[in-house]
Amino acid sequence: MLGQLVNFLEDIRNIFLVWRGTERCLPILFTHLRIKCKQILLRLVHANAESEKFLGIRVSFPNYNHFVGLWREIFVAGNYYFRGDTENPHIVDAGSNIGISICFFKYLYPNATIIGFEPDPISFRYLKTNIEANNFKKVAIHNIALSSKGGIVEFYQHRKGKASPTNSVNPYFAGESALVVRVESGKLSAFIDNNADLLKIDVEGAEYDIFQDLQENNKLRFVKRIFAELHYGRNFMLGDASFLLNVLEKAGFRYAITNTSFASHHLFVTDLRPRIYGLGLDAVRV
Repeated sequence: MLGQLVNFLEDIRNIFLVWRGTERCLPILFTHLRIKCKQILLRLVHANAESEKFLGIRVSFPNYNHFVGLWREIFVAGNYYFRGDTENPHIVDAGSNIGISICFFKYLYPNATIIGFEPDPISFRYLKTNIEANNFKKVAIHNIALSSKGGIVEFYQHRKGKASPTNSVNPYFAGESALVVRVESGKLSAFIDNNADLLKIDVEGAEYDIFQDLQENNKLRFVKRIFAELHYGRNFMLGDASFLLNVLEKAGFRYAITNTSFASHHLFVTDLRPRIYGLGLDAVRV
């Protein structure tokens, strides 16, 4: 109970940090209060809800807790909040899951042009449904796994939840009992031929292949800003973070790295168990 209270107070703090001074602050605050109350009520009666309407947006999902987690990360914490140079920015969303990130970008910039990628067949069905339910214009979505090469790859689905955000081409993210499906893969570089105001990457370990592809094909020169979740872990066959940061530096980016909710800085340094850690990257072209 105490931990939930601490998280809630942190949510309130984040709302005012991200949205203070804008007309969106109070609507998001009151929406968060309603969503949290609904989540508590559903838990008390051992029920689930598979749709929600908020801020003029309607979404479907397999599990209400799944939705609340994405809502907190994206709308409350504002992990993808940015100020564009225009009212119609071009956004590339690698790892769209069920589409809450695209809903957020359209909430910020209704005239944005967005291209989204989601390899998981179940998540993609929800993504497509949510795009259509909101009648979003100038949004293109692709059911492929982004990689440094094309073809067919194995994709691992977490057995404990449909459309899990930990589904990945890396089996360690989805767990030992993951269900294996085969999905189409492709290069992100094939889709970037002009300026991208924002590149968002949340692909559970595949980010190293994506950056390698973008570097080899000289496509980072088109990107103005990057929000990415980087992963590091002992014995998990992930990439070399120093390589990735060197790629950004050579491409003319400055960047900041913070820890995500996966682990504290203390655990990152002292925990010797084979565990995956998440790091948040915010990079901007100088």
